[in-house]
Amino acid sequence: MSHISTVKLTLTDPDAIDAAARACGLRYVRDQQTYRTFGGRMEACDGALVLAGSDRAYEIGLVRVRTNPDGSRVPDPAGREFEIRYDAWNRGGGMMDAVGPECRKLLQEYGIAKTQRIAAARGMAFRRETLPDGSVRCYCTPTTKKWATAGAGRGW
Repeated sequence: MSHISTVKLTLTDPDAIDAAARACGLRYVRDQQTYRTFGGRMEACDGALVLAGSDRAYEIGLVRVRTNPDGSRVPDPAGREFEIRYDAWNRGGGMMDAVGPECRKLLQEYGIAKTQRIAAARGMAFRRETLPDGSVRCYCTPTTKKWATAGAGRGW
C-alpha cells in the first residue's frame, strides 16, 4: 500500500529550494537518488529534503519532470522542473511538522525565497514580515530613483 503524495506545483529554482529547506529546518541534498518513506522503503528521486538531526523522519523526494503542452507531467531526468513527493503517514515521522500539511510551509518558504531572488536580481530591496496568523507579507521596494519614478501614478 502506497502512502506517497505528490504536490502538483512545480519548483524550478534549486537555490530557492535550498533556502526554503533551510527555513524549515531541512537539508537539501541535491544529488541524493532515493528518499526514505514508511517502513524504510526507498523511492527514486533526483534530490531530497532531509530533516536535520532526525534518523526516523521520512524524507521528501524531488523528482525532475517535464510539463507537456496539454498540462500533463512526465518524469524527465534532464528536466529543470521538480515535483515534490512525500509520505505523510504518521506525520512523516516528524517531517510534516517541519513542512506543514501538504507541504504548505515549505511551499510558502519557496515562494518567499524565489521572490527575494527576483527582487535582488532587479536591484530591489526585500523585506519580510510575519503576521500574527502565521502568514507572511513580502515587500519589494525599488532602490534607485529610476525605479521609483517608473512606477509613479500606476498604483505601485
